[in-house]
Amino acid sequence: MGAATFLSPVFAGEGAPSLIGLLLIGAGMLEAWHGFRRATVAGQRAAWLGGGITIAMGVLVSNAAALAATGIAVLLAGWFALDAIRYVGRGLRGDYAGRAADWLLPALGNLAVAILLIAMRQYTLGWTLALAGGLRIGFTAWSIVSSPVFTATDAGDTVLAQLGLPDEPELAAFADRVAAEERARASLDRGWIWAFIVTLFAIHLGRMGFDRSRLGISSPLVAVIGDLFLALVIAFAVVIPLRLVFRRLTRGIERRAWRWCLADEGEGSWIRRPVRAALTHRLRFSVRMRSARYSARTALSRGLQIGLPPAAIIAAIVPVFGMSWFFDTENWAAGMWNSWAEARTDPWREAMVRATFDVEKAKSPAEWYSVSPPRLAAAGDFSFLVIGDPGEGDASQYRRCLRRGGGWRRVGWPRRGGTPGASGPPRARP
Repeated sequence: MGAATFLSPVFAGEGAPSLIGLLLIGAGMLEAWHGFRRATVAGQRAAWLGGGITIAMGVLVSNAAALAATGIAVLLAGWFALDAIRYVGRGLRGDYAGRAADWLLPALGNLAVAILLIAMRQYTLGWTLALAGGLRIGFTAWSIVSSPVFTATDAGDTVLAQLGLPDEPELAAFADRVAAEERARASLDRGWIWAFIVTLFAIHLGRMGFDRSRLGISSPLVAVIGDLFLALVIAFAVVIPLRLVFRRLTRGIERRAWRWCLADEGEGSWIRRPVRAALTHRLRFSVRMRSARYSARTALSRGLQIGLPPAAIIAAIVPVFGMSWFFDTENWAAGMWNSWAEARTDPWREAMVRATFDVEKAKSPAEWYSVSPPRLAAAGDFSFLVIGDPGEGDASQYRRCLRRGGGWRRVGWPRRGGTPGASGPPRARP
């Protein structure tokens, strides 16, 4: 991404600022994502703050066309200077365990870029933005590579530390066993995820039709990709946040219940069994979420496992409720082809006009592309009917327009299997 940013003025031309902005925003999101894997609280905060600064730079660069060249260079220099101060502050607080090079070199690098941007603010804006963006992405990459992180194998230990029970040997052994079981069943989970994907593809293929063309295959495929996206949204925006909020609110109860279950069992052990089963379920969920936090591949798998069943239900029943641009992923494919055709409508229309002009130019200019119904005097008025489908799925699809006597009249169009009105023909509306 840094190399693409450096070279963007060469192959992107005037679109370089937009490309640099997108690359900066992507780098900032990657650093923020990486913050969830950092092994220290200070490292997590640094990743989220640094990612936020990089995203802000990307937004600023994306809008470079609306800003003066010198002004945007000064603003970017200010962001680099702020990041240099942040590294110095972290170093003085001891976040780097006495390793001065870990914070001193990034601080000096950010400061040097800030000074360089101030010095180059009078020169070409494209190359100035490319230099600043490339160096910023380079600093982001260094931060990601050099920061200590957890891996999926650390999920059990960190879950117990967050629960406040790191010194319980029995519980630690159980958490490690759950983590090992989750890693062992990864292939089985991938198998049923692919089974869902193939089933969804068959559903869309049956509904959308198969004309043995690239479009006939790609349209159901786009719909399946939309189903996967919808599944991840359901998992990470709805199901998982609600469960995590509930767990946070009941964590104190969970901690006391674990201590009670780990005590010596005597009378009343039958009461502990259902409580222990519920706690085991919560612990397994915690290990799964922590493994997903430390591994992007695990996070993707876990999100699909949670979100694919409801996404498949939505894909199966959404046509029953009528037209939907939001939940019917088959319409997402139609929207893509519509956008593709829309971008070419004017060139096609111009080409059609040019193709027919050889015939039309033989007429007088007043008669070019005129409509003359047969058996009608040249100067006579006539009525015509316009029929179309706006594709909006609402009442606008049940309207027809008539032109009579110089004025438009919109008349209610009967729904499928229905009648235009309660009795008699539809009444004209102004």
